[in-house]
Amino acid sequence: MTTEEIIIAVVRVVGSLPVLVFPFPGAIFAMLVDLSDLFLMNLLDEGGVSDYQEFDKWLDQVYMVTFLIVALRWQGTPRNIAVGLFAYRLIGFVTFELSQERDVLIFFPNLFEFWFVFVAGAKFLRLDERWRGKPHLRGLVP
Repeated sequence: MTTEEIIIAVVRVVGSLPVLVFPFPGAIFAMLVDLSDLFLMNLLDEGGVSDYQEFDKWLDQVYMVTFLIVALRWQGTPRNIAVGLFAYRLIGFVTFELSQERDVLIFFPNLFEFWFVFVAGAKFLRLDERWRGKPHLRGLVP
């Protein structure tokens, strides 16, 4: 691993941790940090990144696992959907790693991330409390 890859990896891992304490703001922060590697690669000149796609997908797993840890604390339908979407994306990640075909990821979009942000955002804004009495929304967010 180059020094540049180590620096980027440390930034991405550390940037994933706030979600464990502050799910919604932490998720937004983690997603912004996920984009930071593009800026860091242009800023740093410490050996480069040998295979960006593979490197990025492995680092994505770090923040996805922190999202999953938080989602496992949820109850009912939101938790079950989160686990299913995480498993679906993980299948896509493994398929990508085995095939090295980037097009595989088109068939395995990161819906888990969007679901997590939706539920964490609803909880953050306390929409779950407002939705509880609405029959058509009941069960969507605990």
